[in-house]
Amino acid sequence: MFKIWFIRICFSVMAVFVFIGIISHPVVAQENRIEIPSLEVNTEIIPIYIRPIYGHTTWDTRRLYDNIGHLNGTGWFGQNKNVVLAGHSETIDRLPNVFYNLANIEVGAEIYVYANGTAYHYVVTSLEWVVPTDLTSVLPTGHDQLTLITCDTDSYDNGTYEKRLVVRALPA
Repeated sequence: MFKIWFIRICFSVMAVFVFIGIISHPVVAQENRIEIPSLEVNTEIIPIYIRPIYGHTTWDTRRLYDNIGHLNGTGWFGQNKNVVLAGHSETIDRLPNVFYNLANIEVGAEIYVYANGTAYHYVVTSLEWVVPTDLTSVLPTGHDQLTLITCDTDSYDNGTYEKRLVVRALPA
């Protein structure tokens, strides 16, 4: 009887935490991380879900903070698909965030991802600046590819980032 009562209390507390936002994504046994040594980036990868926001259906990046997010609906590591990760370049106060220096990454830079207990090694192959409505970078590729996306800090104008930086990497 005590065991059942204790389990019910634990699930109730977890449900409250999910509801008020303390736990923002499903708890997983193994943390998924990305490391970009040349930029001194080493952070968790969290899910970014598609939701209606301000009258549009899009990926909800509001809870990323200083993490990097996997865009729901794109490939995942080990699936031989285009894995798309996004991170903020600046905070709402325009202070540097996790991808602030992404524009400084060089072709040939190494990226390491640890997902589901497996290590993945990528090498940057290209950088491209696109308008926010250009979604070609999130489309399936038919091959293993890592795509990183962030707002271009140099394109900030009147409260809006006019360009996105897209970095593509292939397995090493």
